[in-house]
Amino acid sequence: MRPLSQSLSPLWFLQLPASVATGYSATILADSPTAYWRLGESSGSTMNDASGNGYNGSYSGTKTLGEAAIIYDTDTCVLFDGSSGYGSQSTVNTAVAGTQHATLEAWINRTSSSDTCQIGFNTNSGYRFEFSWHSDGNLYAVAENGGTTGVVYTALGGTGTHHIALAYDGTQASDGLRVTIYIDGQPVSNVDTGIAGTISTTLASSSNLGPFYIGHDAGSGLYFNGHVDEVAVYDTTLSAAKVLSHFLAGRNTPLDKAITALAPVSYITATIDQVLDVGSLGLTWTNGFTLDTTGIVPSESVIESCYNPTNGVLLTNNTFTTSFTAISVFLAYQYQGVTGSQPVIFANDHLGTGESAFWFQISASSITVGSSGGTYTATYSFTVGTTYAILVTFNSSNIAKIYINGTLIGTSTNLGAYINREAWVWGNAYGLGSSANGYYQRMAVWNKELTSTDATKLYTAYS
Repeated sequence: MRPLSQSLSPLWFLQLPASVATGYSATILADSPTAYWRLGESSGSTMNDASGNGYNGSYSGTKTLGEAAIIYDTDTCVLFDGSSGYGSQSTVNTAVAGTQHATLEAWINRTSSSDTCQIGFNTNSGYRFEFSWHSDGNLYAVAENGGTTGVVYTALGGTGTHHIALAYDGTQASDGLRVTIYIDGQPVSNVDTGIAGTISTTLASSSNLGPFYIGHDAGSGLYFNGHVDEVAVYDTTLSAAKVLSHFLAGRNTPLDKAITALAPVSYITATIDQVLDVGSLGLTWTNGFTLDTTGIVPSESVIESCYNPTNGVLLTNNTFTTSFTAISVFLAYQYQGVTGSQPVIFANDHLGTGESAFWFQISASSITVGSSGGTYTATYSFTVGTTYAILVTFNSSNIAKIYINGTLIGTSTNLGAYINREAWVWGNAYGLGSSANGYYQRMAVWNKELTSTDATKLYTAYS
């Protein structure tokens, strides 16, 4: 794994000392964690609590402090060895014991797909509140209080960096609702999970719940081999919106900041096997992509994956852009070679009717933009395996502009008015049988014409 900090300049790191609350820690502290271990120590055995509540813990066994952060932040993280290293805190259990509301969260990166990771209260069999990532490819969440072991689990294979949260609400009527697993900001425990046993309606007492462990299961003797960062415990059930905000704060890369500063109406980000749109309209897309393990944006690392289109991502709300008078589309695109003038990069869903809307497609030597009145092709030579920052704009005068890597490569004549009659799709000319061959990341749409200055800002952040 390439550490996130390696893609940032030394000057960036000098802007804030480690003791100052950065953007990520400010987001966490705003939600009043009971305990918050940033795991950013450079030496010693003390695991400092940044919450202000005094729940300092300790490191044991073999670990490496001061490792580069696995989120976009100046604070470092810890690497455990998988044999003896872990962190623990013995008194924070009193804050959540016997309650009906609690949340755990952490950022983790496994060294290999067979490594296990345990974080939570897991000392005594039958009295646990924890999540653990097992070698069978599942992420398990446990909330039990002396009864039948209650487990919720979801598939999460591979390595890579992930934000994981476990929200517990004992007041809910069913097992599946009492525990919600979040992976990379998205609730998955009610989507792709199994449930075994009974999830308790209250957490165990402090005498039974035991200490809090990071990277170690005291009951089974397992240890974690990998990086852990930014672990927090709450005596409340964090909402889905708050968990998402924590994930977004952690992967708030330079390009992410540049895109969101321009207020896109749709902004797709890669999270596990889902399509997450964090644009202002909160749109819902169906998933026709698979995920590659490594992102393609030069200024970023593997904190976010990229999409590999198969059937495309189709917008289910066909009223998107009906009132638009201008459109801008941006994505990081890694060219993998095409035959002819395909694939369509962003296209209207024609459904076989032949009606045109705003779209563009790529060939080996050109990029073509089209609307209701015609097409415009700009010459550009694409190289297999190379990633490009592509921005296409379409204004109220029906003029398209094409920017690649921040440079304007072509301006069209009047292409005719934009027509929105059906749904939109990334990576596929839906109904016409053509699909993309390449990798996508940071896919955004605006209901306005971005400027050449905006194109420069996006490319600077991208590169």
